[in-house]
Amino acid sequence: CGLANATDAIEILSLSYIIPEIETGIAAWSLGALSSAVFAGMLVGALVGGFTSDVLGRRPVLMCSMLLNAIFTALFALASGEFVMVALRFFTGFGVGASVPVVFAYPAELVPSAYRGMAITVVALSWMIGSIMVAGLAWAIIPSFGWRLFALACSLPALACSLSLMSVIKESPRFLLVRGKTNEASKVVAHISRFNGASVGGEEVQGVRIKAISLDHSNERLVLRIRQLWQPRLRTRSLLLALVWIGICFGWYGLATWIPTMLKEKNVALCWGEASTRSCLYQTAVMVALSNLPGNIFSLVLVDVVGRNTLLSLSMFLSAVSAIGAWLSSDGVSTGIFFCVFNGVSVVGWNILDILSTEMFPTALRGVAMGLLSSLGRISAAVAQLQFSTASSDESLLLSAIALSVGAGATLFLPNLTKVRLIDV
Repeated sequence: CGLANATDAIEILSLSYIIPEIETGIAAWSLGALSSAVFAGMLVGALVGGFTSDVLGRRPVLMCSMLLNAIFTALFALASGEFVMVALRFFTGFGVGASVPVVFAYPAELVPSAYRGMAITVVALSWMIGSIMVAGLAWAIIPSFGWRLFALACSLPALACSLSLMSVIKESPRFLLVRGKTNEASKVVAHISRFNGASVGGEEVQGVRIKAISLDHSNERLVLRIRQLWQPRLRTRSLLLALVWIGICFGWYGLATWIPTMLKEKNVALCWGEASTRSCLYQTAVMVALSNLPGNIFSLVLVDVVGRNTLLSLSMFLSAVSAIGAWLSSDGVSTGIFFCVFNGVSVVGWNILDILSTEMFPTALRGVAMGLLSSLGRISAAVAQLQFSTASSDESLLLSAIALSVGAGATLFLPNLTKVRLIDV
């Protein structure tokens, strides 16, 4: 799951390094369309992937989504013409979006409540590894070999992930129980216990049957499953989480895709070479990506100690403050520092939001819930791409700060489920 999340980061952020290379050779409208197409694809993919993962299983959805990423990113490296390039980015986004509900639901369903927050945080921090990897690939490949070879290289981690999933990952036993597949769930539990060197007796394995849940699976329509998220016991948390996802996706994705462009526009240079070279731009991007490390360590240590809500709200608020700081800065160094702070504190919010979103919903609806929230966030991100593609850096930073502040406020009203057992129905 960590490799899949890192791969998603590579797929999404790779475009931010490609845009500066192609912006003078294609129509102006297509720059915003390329970015928005990824999030439009993620919107559809998250709904389809979330729903399918609740019906067919977590494992097949994750394998197929990674394979889609690899195929369409490789095709993008060979593409020409604005419409073809936009279409390929849409399908890449579809693969990324389909993987998101599974990447975080799967570890949540396997790990004991006491360690659930830490386990999901470990998966989430792999995004940082992906962002550093894509910046490093851009630095190593684009100046000498061009963006097409860079795009092709970005397709390889997704292919490796898809192939490894076939032999490494088993289906979620919680999903199998909810679907009434108790024999399969028992086998997975036995496999996990052997892998961990634990002792599980025959009675304990058979005892998994007792936890099987009888549900009516006769109607598997997506619309009806989404409607179940708005039943009285889930309605408030669904609405509040939707506001948080919309705020953080508009504020963070809106800036993340355009950070290299903004760094160039605002003359930001955090490098050890000539400031005017492209290598300096990539070195600066690596520095900004590395700034995620303190935030990841911070969230890893405190996620199961401090309430999720407090960490998420504080992270989004500080992200808004750092965006305003970058907006008000008059020199390149201080602006670069604020971008680093933005990345460092916003990653805490992403880590916690992934945990909160999986904990708020029962196993039977967890996939479609994550898919719906992710889709709403992608709509927000797509709007941000269109808005930020024509706005100045200062306008973009201010809009980002406003969106993050709204999300920070909504977080305060969510229930705190730290170390509480997951519900299944």
